[in-house]
Amino acid sequence: MSVKRVILLICYFGFAKHLPASTTPYARWARIVRRWVCKGLFDKAGANINVEAGARFATGRGIEIGDNSGIGVNCSIHGPVKIGRDVMIGPDVMIFRA
Repeated sequence: MSVKRVILLICYFGFAKHLPASTTPYARWARIVRRWVCKGLFDKAGANINVEAGARFATGRGIEIGDNSGIGVNCSIHGPVKIGRDVMIGPDVMIFRA
């Protein structure tokens, strides 16, 4: 595992995961921070993705997310998983690949 990935994982699970949900007032910056960190962790991340507070996805390897897609509050995703364009995953959804 690269040093960059370790630093991004520490940033996400130690800080960004716990920032307020993007629907709360003045939380646009939280959405921007999570987007930036997740773009570095996911195998592919499209434009304008949204990863909400509390989302869990292990190391992010094997996860691809398309443009304008979002992962809801407290979701769990364990790949490999491809999330298409314009997909919104609701809160507390669990996606596991056997």
